[in-house]
Amino acid sequence: MAETDREREEHQRRHAAAHERAAAVHERAAKVHSDAMEFFTAHRRPDQAERERDLAERETRKAEAARGAAATPAGDLLPDPWDAGPPPDPREQ
Repeated sequence: MAETDREREEHQRRHAAAHERAAAVHERAAKVHSDAMEFFTAHRRPDQAERERDLAERETRKAEAARGAAATPAGDLLPDPWDAGPPPDPREQ
Protein backbone atom coordinates (compact mmCIF):
# COMPACT_ATOMS: atom_id res chain seq x y z
CA MET A 1 0.00 0.00 0.00
CA ALA A 2 1.42 3.37 -0.96
CA GLU A 3 2.26 5.95 1.68
CA THR A 4 -0.42 8.32 0.37
CA ASP A 5 -3.04 5.57 0.67
CA ARG A 6 -2.09 5.03 4.31
CA GLU A 7 -2.15 8.78 4.92
CA ARG A 8 -5.57 9.04 3.28
CA GLU A 9 -6.94 6.18 5.40
CA GLU A 10 -5.54 7.77 8.57
CA HIS A 11 -7.01 11.12 7.56
CA GLN A 12 -10.42 9.50 6.95
CA ARG A 13 -10.27 7.69 10.30
CA ARG A 14 -9.46 10.92 12.14
CA HIS A 15 -12.16 12.78 10.20
CA ALA A 16 -14.81 10.24 11.19
CA ALA A 17 -13.64 10.12 14.82
CA ALA A 18 -13.74 13.91 15.15
CA HIS A 19 -17.30 14.05 13.84
CA GLU A 20 -18.35 11.19 16.11
CA ARG A 21 -16.95 13.08 19.11
CA ALA A 22 -18.79 16.23 18.01
CA ALA A 23 -22.01 14.25 17.69
CA ALA A 24 -21.58 12.86 21.21
CA VAL A 25 -21.09 16.40 22.58
CA HIS A 26 -24.24 17.61 20.81
CA GLU A 27 -26.22 14.61 22.08
CA ARG A 28 -25.13 15.37 25.64
CA ALA A 29 -26.10 19.03 25.22
CA ALA A 30 -29.50 17.96 23.89
CA LYS A 31 -29.99 15.77 26.99
CA VAL A 32 -29.07 18.67 29.29
CA HIS A 33 -31.55 20.98 27.54
CA SER A 34 -34.21 18.26 27.64
CA ASP A 35 -33.70 17.83 31.38
CA ALA A 36 -33.91 21.60 31.84
CA MET A 37 -37.13 21.65 29.82
CA GLU A 38 -38.64 19.03 32.14
CA PHE A 39 -37.54 21.05 35.18
CA PHE A 40 -39.08 24.28 33.89
CA THR A 41 -42.26 22.46 32.86
CA ALA A 42 -42.59 20.96 36.34
CA HIS A 43 -42.06 24.40 37.89
CA ARG A 44 -44.59 26.05 35.59
CA ARG A 45 -42.17 28.20 33.62
CA PRO A 46 -43.55 27.62 30.10
CA ASP A 47 -41.45 30.29 28.37
CA GLN A 48 -38.19 28.86 29.66
CA ALA A 49 -39.38 25.30 28.98
CA GLU A 50 -40.14 26.24 25.37
CA ARG A 51 -36.69 27.80 24.96
CA GLU A 52 -35.00 24.69 26.34
CA ARG A 53 -37.09 22.50 24.02
CA ASP A 54 -35.93 24.57 21.04
CA LEU A 55 -32.31 24.30 22.17
CA ALA A 56 -32.63 20.53 22.66
CA GLU A 57 -34.04 20.15 19.14
CA ARG A 58 -31.25 22.29 17.70
CA GLU A 59 -28.57 20.19 19.42
CA THR A 60 -30.24 17.01 18.17
CA ARG A 61 -30.10 18.32 14.59
CA LYS A 62 -26.44 19.23 15.04
CA ALA A 63 -25.69 15.71 16.33
CA GLU A 64 -27.42 14.19 13.30
CA ALA A 65 -25.46 16.47 10.96
CA ALA A 66 -22.19 15.52 12.65
CA ARG A 67 -23.00 11.82 12.30
CA GLY A 68 -23.76 12.38 8.62
CA ALA A 69 -20.46 14.19 8.16
CA ALA A 70 -18.64 11.30 9.86
CA ALA A 71 -20.11 8.92 7.29
CA THR A 72 -19.01 10.98 4.28
CA PRO A 73 -15.50 10.85 2.84
CA ALA A 74 -13.15 13.49 4.14
CA GLY A 75 -12.17 14.60 0.66
CA ASP A 76 -8.73 15.28 -0.66
CA LEU A 77 -5.83 15.65 1.70
CA LEU A 78 -4.74 19.24 1.92
CA PRO A 79 -1.09 19.92 1.28
CA ASP A 80 0.99 20.58 4.34
CA PRO A 81 1.61 24.34 4.42
CA TRP A 82 4.96 23.76 6.14
CA ASP A 83 6.32 21.81 3.17
CA ALA A 84 7.33 25.14 1.62
CA GLY A 85 8.99 26.22 4.85
CA PRO A 86 7.75 28.50 7.62
CA PRO A 87 5.69 31.55 6.67
CA PRO A 88 7.59 34.80 6.14
CA ASP A 89 8.09 37.03 9.15
CA PRO A 90 5.92 40.14 8.62
CA ARG A 91 8.49 42.25 10.48
CA GLU A 92 11.05 41.53 7.75
CA GLN A 93 8.89 42.85 4.94
